[in-house]
Amino acid sequence: MQTLENFFLNTGLSWTLSKLFPYIVCVLLGLLLMYIFLKLSRKAARPVRIIVALILLITPFIIGFSTHPIYTGDFSNNSTAVTDSDNADLQKDGLVVITIPGCPYCLGTIPKLKKIKERYPQIPIRYVVCTSDASNLESLREEADGKFEVEMARDKQALAKVTSGTFPGFVMVESGKPVCYWSNDNFGVRAIDKVESTFAKHRANEE
Repeated sequence: MQTLENFFLNTGLSWTLSKLFPYIVCVLLGLLLMYIFLKLSRKAARPVRIIVALILLITPFIIGFSTHPIYTGDFSNNSTAVTDSDNADLQKDGLVVITIPGCPYCLGTIPKLKKIKERYPQIPIRYVVCTSDASNLESLREEADGKFEVEMARDKQALAKVTSGTFPGFVMVESGKPVCYWSNDNFGVRAIDKVESTFAKHRANEE
């Protein structure tokens, strides 16, 4: 399923459609298997044909869902407004990922953010770490592998308030002002599509 999702992403489809299409493929595969079985089993008893046909119909979807389940936040786009519009760490346009040292969930966001950067290199992405110790940036910098900036927060207390103390958090900044915030649970495929479409439009307008 992940391979199919990556395939659709690489063809340029949105994150939402790329997430949805593998499940549609599973349904179509089930329909195909059911059709082939019904064509080849006309002499079998009707109850047996119906039972086996239904099993073939749902099996691909069950396998796909069990190996790649849909979580509550996968299709989420529940953003909230950022009230601290003068925050010193939220004045550069782009996507800001607010993190803390030693956070495995923060590190876990990097592959997804790398994919966004691969699809739209023009989107500025920054990881801002709520710390005053520069050594706490090393693990993120190593995982980021130069794909995005990793820096210390200028005001870690103010930045932590933006996330209400939960990490990582994602803030989209436009025209030097933070526009919206997503928690990690709410930064689903629809939220990513919003970020990509916003900065794709900016690039088109500049050109």
